[in-house]
Order: sequence, then C-alpha cells, then structure tokens
Amino acid sequence: MKRVMIACVTFETVKVSDPVSYWGTNRVYLIHYIRDPADPRLNIYQEFYARTCELICQEVPDAEIVDVNRDVTDFHVMLRTVASIIRQEREAPDGVPPEIYVNIAAGTSEYITAAAIASMMNENVKPFFVKTARFQVPDEKVRQVFYDGTDPVGMTKTVKTVERLPDFTIETPDEELVRALRVFAERSAQGQAVTAQKMVDALKAAGLWSRRGREAGTANNEAVYYQRNYIENWLAAGWIERRGGRRSGYAVNRKGAVILTTFYVDGDRV
Repeated sequence: MKRVMIACVTFETVKVSDPVSYWGTNRVYLIHYIRDPADPRLNIYQEFYARTCELICQEVPDAEIVDVNRDVTDFHVMLRTVASIIRQEREAPDGVPPEIYVNIAAGTSEYITAAAIASMMNENVKPFFVKTARFQVPDEKVRQVFYDGTDPVGMTKTVKTVERLPDFTIETPDEELVRALRVFAERSAQGQAVTAQKMVDALKAAGLWSRRGREAGTANNEAVYYQRNYIENWLAAGWIERRGGRRSGYAVNRKGAVILTTFYVDGDRV
C-alpha cells in the first residue's frame, strides 16, 4: 500500500519526522519556505528543514521526500498547495490511489488551517495530530523565553494584520439522525437487540420516531421506513458499516463514533 504524508516544516522536526515511520510513509511532501536562499538571515529555516529531512532518512531510508517551497504564511497559497497535492496523488496512473495523511500538528497557523480544510473537502484523506511528550524549553527557562521582563508574552510579541478566512460551508449533520444513531450505538454497546422493530420501539420511546416517522402503519411498514430513512441514511453518511457480511448486521464505525462524540451531546452547552 502506498502511503503519502503532507507536512509543513518551520520550527519543528520530530513532529514531522516521527509520523513518517509511524504511518510507514512512502512519499513525504515537505512544505516550507525559503524566500531567498542567499540571505544568511534565513538560514535557520533551511537548517530546520535539513534536519527534518535527515531524521526522515534515518528512520525511513526508502521514503521519497518532495521539496515544496511555498509561502507558508499565505493561507490561500497553502490551501491551493495542499489541495493540489491531494488531487494529483489521487489521480494515480495505476488507478490505485494511496492513503493520504495530512500532518496538522506542525507548521504555520495558515498551513494548519488550510490543511485541515483541504482534508475535510476530500474523502478518505486522514488529518492527524502529534502530541508532545517533552518540550525543548524546560520549565525553569519558560520565563526567560516567553516573558518580557515580568510580563507574559508568549511566542509572538507583535502582530501584523487580522485576516479572515474565506467562507466555507461544511454541512452540519442532521440532528434527528445523529440522536437516532446514538440510540442505536447505546443499544449495541449494552448488548441489546437492534433489529428493525426493536429500534423502532426504542426511537419511539426516545421521542425521535414521532418526529421522523409520521405515517402510521403496520410493523412491517415501520421496519421498511426505518431501513430507508435511518439505516440507508447512516450508510450514505458513512457512519455505520455492515458487519460480518450480513444485511441485518451493522455497527457504528470510526466516523460515526466521531459524529456521536461531537454533535448534539446532552449537557454540552457552555
């Protein structure tokens, strides 16, 4: 299986190199920006990029590194760059598109935002985070690095402009479908039956069936309605998958689990 990773290099190294070996990546697109290679003031950016390449070669010697020199501080450039890489990789000449992983744990805020949006605009593209185990700046030196005298400042002392993102609309999942799926998931987790009629009864008890299944009918008609308006919609959304090859057997998959932990969770108001 060919695996591709897209990442951005500014002032991080292991956050980029370690996932290459973790995913078993064959090709790595390293987006970075050297405006003028002859300017000695910019050598620090080249040093971080070179060190990242060195670490990747040590950990995955066969990995192909693709040098992508683009302005990582320009959101539109980053969105266009990441989207272009995804598109050209999916147009595989052998007809077998690779697994594409997008690292949104390192790089500029413009890259991270653009990479996340580009990932969500494409199916089967996997954005991921990398958590820090140990920081380079020890606790006793935090005040020296992130403070101006006694004033906490952080990494940035002054800013330029505030820029809005372009308008993108990502459709929010249907509330009734999500809440119905939660009933299905909870019954499955508790080992309760999730046959059509049992689910119809459970949805009625939860006050969800009356809002969706308005027409009266026999148990058989209700089972057909449940299949068409719940199961088929969950399948179309990619929230459940068939289990064991049996038509009657379904399970909530990873995408469905994310939907359930993100949307319409009781008590989530702040």
